[in-house]
Amino acid sequence: RRAERFRHPRDRARWATARAALRQILGCYTGIRPRELELTRGAWGKPALAGQTPLRFSLSHAGERAALAVAAGREAGIDLERIDPDLDLAPLLAAACAPAETARIEALPPGERAAALLACWTVKEAYLKGMGTGLSRDPRDIEIVIATAPLRSRVTARDPLAVAPWALRLLDPGPGWVAALAVAGAEPRLRQWSWPPGWPTRPNDQPSAFDR
Repeated sequence: RRAERFRHPRDRARWATARAALRQILGCYTGIRPRELELTRGAWGKPALAGQTPLRFSLSHAGERAALAVAAGREAGIDLERIDPDLDLAPLLAAACAPAETARIEALPPGERAAALLACWTVKEAYLKGMGTGLSRDPRDIEIVIATAPLRSRVTARDPLAVAPWALRLLDPGPGWVAALAVAGAEPRLRQWSWPPGWPTRPNDQPSAFDR
């Protein structure tokens, strides 16, 4: 029923495929048949597994790709975006960025601004999704600070409402894409797999280059 809300058949198929993969993967973790998993939503709409379980998850999809974060015992958020070099930056900067973020992005050469904006945005959205508030909070109230190369993996959030630490990290989803992960608490150990297992080239049990 939810898939039918999409007007374009391609979007319906992508949405349904991402949700099917979500259930298959969560079924592997829980030992419950995918179709029998009961999903619920928090106060601000964040999906969760019903019942007493330490598993937390976050799903994001953009175009033909999707990303899923699964954590045990702590909240997590993930976001994935395609980099569009022709992105109209002005309205997005005004709607999503704190003044300091806008100043840093506008100081970059024009050809670097779209990727910088999307890097900032994916971290911020992953953080908001992980907290469970999503865009019910004004994203301009949070400032994301991404270290310059070669320390670009160091990411912090300046959030006046934060009461506990979050580990934030940019991921590497491949050329033309940007992704970010937010996990409550200390820096996590990350492992990455492709789904279905073995697609496109990496076996299911082989960690990626950015595992920690």
